[in-house]
Amino acid sequence: GKMQADCKEGKLDCTDGLRMIVFDHDLGLGLPPLFKRPGISPGEPTLFAGYAGAAFPGNLAPTSTIFEESYSDLMDWTTYISAADNNGTAARYWIGTLTTVANSWFNVVGGERVRVALFEPGQNALATDQTPEPQSSTGSLINRLTQKVEENLASSADAFLGDTQKPQVEVYAQPNELQEAALKPILSAFVAG
Repeated sequence: GKMQADCKEGKLDCTDGLRMIVFDHDLGLGLPPLFKRPGISPGEPTLFAGYAGAAFPGNLAPTSTIFEESYSDLMDWTTYISAADNNGTAARYWIGTLTTVANSWFNVVGGERVRVALFEPGQNALATDQTPEPQSSTGSLINRLTQKVEENLASSADAFLGDTQKPQVEVYAQPNELQEAALKPILSAFVAG
């Protein structure tokens, strides 16, 4: 919805049409909710929407449906890294054109055609955490927060409560060079046109 609004307002150059890149890092739960599901209206609150990717599974949440097509209708996925080279799960992608469906929860306008690149990198068993484990002493939340404030008073605001200015490689994990090498030409070609 935001991309559609920004195009309409001239904030984005959409003269060549709408384009979207989506990566699914959620064990196959990231992409299917974006597609039409039988018996469920776009935006309709469901337990599935409250489960897939939710911090507190089991809550009702509006479905994030933005495409008219069903996920199971997508054919001709292309493998870009074999399962043998990718920790047991093949990395794959699909590029094509989809149609938006009206979803008032997400301000999506229906009936627009969007050129889409969908990726399922299959990286779930690899160390790709985006946030380092918090380092705090035992005790109440107030005691831990007080300790952090005392320890970090002389530090920058970015370093407060575990944020870091260190390079990603030092704090999180090594970059996946195999994914990077395989994705670069695919993404370059998609963006180029």
